[in-house]
Order: sequence, then C-alpha cells, then structure tokens
Amino acid sequence: MTKRIVLVLLILIAILGYLYLDNIDPHSEKVISHIDTSPIDFGDDSLITFFESGFAVTRENKSSFYDYSGKPVDIPFEDENGSNITGTITDSTDNYIVVDNKYLYNTTSIPFKFILDFPRETAWTIEEFDNGLLLVAKAGDMLDVYILKGKDYSLDKVENMDDLSYITSSFAPSSDAFSIITIDSMSPAPSNKILHFLDAHSPYGVLDVGNEMYYKIFRQEDFFTLLGLHWIKCYDMIGTLRWEKNIPHVLEAQVLNLGKDLVLYFNNRYIEDRNNALAITHKGEANLLAMERGLHHLTRYKSHYIGVRERNNIIILGSRGDVAEEYKIDIDVDGIYWTHFSPETVFFQSDSNIYIYSIYSQTERGETK
Repeated sequence: MTKRIVLVLLILIAILGYLYLDNIDPHSEKVISHIDTSPIDFGDDSLITFFESGFAVTRENKSSFYDYSGKPVDIPFEDENGSNITGTITDSTDNYIVVDNKYLYNTTSIPFKFILDFPRETAWTIEEFDNGLLLVAKAGDMLDVYILKGKDYSLDKVENMDDLSYITSSFAPSSDAFSIITIDSMSPAPSNKILHFLDAHSPYGVLDVGNEMYYKIFRQEDFFTLLGLHWIKCYDMIGTLRWEKNIPHVLEAQVLNLGKDLVLYFNNRYIEDRNNALAITHKGEANLLAMERGLHHLTRYKSHYIGVRERNNIIILGSRGDVAEEYKIDIDVDGIYWTHFSPETVFFQSDSNIYIYSIYSQTERGETK
C-alpha cells in the first residue's frame, strides 16, 4: 500500500513538473484581447523594430515611433553632436539600428546612442550575436565584413575576404567563433566557400563545396549545417561530411529552436513517411519528427512559439513542438511579431495593417494574474 501511494505521488510530481516547465497552468486559461488603438499601416516591404520603451514601423522610407499601447511618440535618436534628427531605420537587431543605410545606433537607452558611420558607402546588413555585432558594408560591388565589439565599440575588419562576396553568417553560441558563406567571384562558375573564424583576426579553416550553392548556415562549436535549395548537409569543423538529406525546397522550412535542438518545420510537406520536420540536435545528429500540420508564421514567443492556422486560430507550441493552446481571433493573420521587451504583447499583421493584442492568463475565477 505504501509503495502504491509513493508511486502515485511520484507520478503527480512528474505531471506538475512537466506543466510548470511547459509554462502551462492547469488552473488558468489565456485571454487574447485587442488593444483599443488604431491599426498601423504595414505593407510587405515594411520593417518593425522593437526597443525597450516602444517600437518603430518603417514604411515607404519613413519611420514612425510608438509606445507599446500603439500611441505615437517622439523620434528617440540624435546625431553624433546630440541634435535631434529625422531619419529612416533601414536595418535592425535587438539592440542596434541602422539609420539611412549609413549610421549605426545602440538602442538600449533613450535617446538612442550614436555609434559610428558605416566604414564604406552604405550599410548592407547587420547581425547581432552574443559578444558583438557583425556589420557588412558595401562600396560599389564589394562587400566588406567587420566585427564591432566591446564597450569602446572597436571595429575590426574580417580578414581573408578578398575576391569573395558575403552571403550570410552564423555564430557559435556564447563564443567569438563564427562562419561565413561566401561566393567566389573569381571562379568561372559560381561556387561557395565556407570560411571559419575564431574571431575577426583568426581564420582557421575553409571548406570549398565546389559548384554547390548554399544560402543558410547554422554554426555550433564543433559542427555546422548548410542549407541549399534541395540539400541539407552537416559537416564537422575539419570539413568531414557527417550526414546529408535531400529535401526539395529546403529554404521554405520554418526554423525553430526547441530545447537544445534546431528544428526545420516543413508544414504540410512530408519528408519521409508522415514526418514533416527535421531536428538537428546539439550533438549534430539528424532526427525526423512528426509535428502538427498547417501551422504558419511561427514566431518566438517567450520560451515557446506562437503561430496561426486556418488564418485566425492562434496557437502556442509547447516545449516539445506540440500545440499546447489554441485561441480564435477576429482577424485573418498574415504575419506575427513578438518582442521580449513587452512579453504580453503580440503584433498581428493583417491586410497591410498591424493590430496590437495582449495575451494574459486568468484564473478559473476570472481574476487576472
């Protein structure tokens, strides 16, 4: 009898632990409500940028700023002399923006802090990582790559990029190491070269993949994964192929981070049998998964993901990729945006507008948590 009671208690503890880790409260339900504010114009070519006290929407070469209730606010940045300016945000990360394709600002305080003019004619792109910022600057047909680091914002040019054109990059977690996909512009036929670096000044490897073309890379400490049009290939850091998968239209996959795994979700397309997702583990192994079909616009939401199915059913994924919650709203959703700066707020794109919703939990007695 005692053993049976202990067993039941252990099972209950396990269930409660799972619910806690999965952020699901068995005694509450979430409420999604529209914040009473006018919709904000937002087309397919628009850019939304988040910062601690609000957000900006850039449309038709004009940036407008709002607080998280959707009320307009003043432009929160100045030039290098401390004077208020009017500018257009042309690129952004969590903590940085590029203004007018030329000026870099840190957005962690108000007003935004001017950092530098881009070192070449225009800014091509910026990518933020744990220990700094990668900047790609364009002059004519050439793209130069730089790493910005430290409190003094030291700028280091990435070496060994002569005659190579930048495509994209990826950084190892919690490390200065990174890899860049390039195109060899001097080759008679387009071909990729994958460059590996310990930091901006320390190249330590090149993988020449011949006439194969890859457009995305996911870098870990001791392996990396390449995505082409119809192939996924995983290599160790000395260039040995670990595994490869032939999957049509690879770049259409939605990319998720579930636990320690990187998951490529192919939605309504089966890869093999009834599996529609591929998990790449933190050890570099490939596992096929069967996830629910028909999920679109999956976006990071707290420690999980939020998405939509059938245009207006909002779903929240659990930590294992299953649909944990589902709610119906009164608009058709064409895109979803979320920021950790305002975690209870979700931005839905619908018919060239942004609508702001709040998501909160309430107890069974109707008391808001």
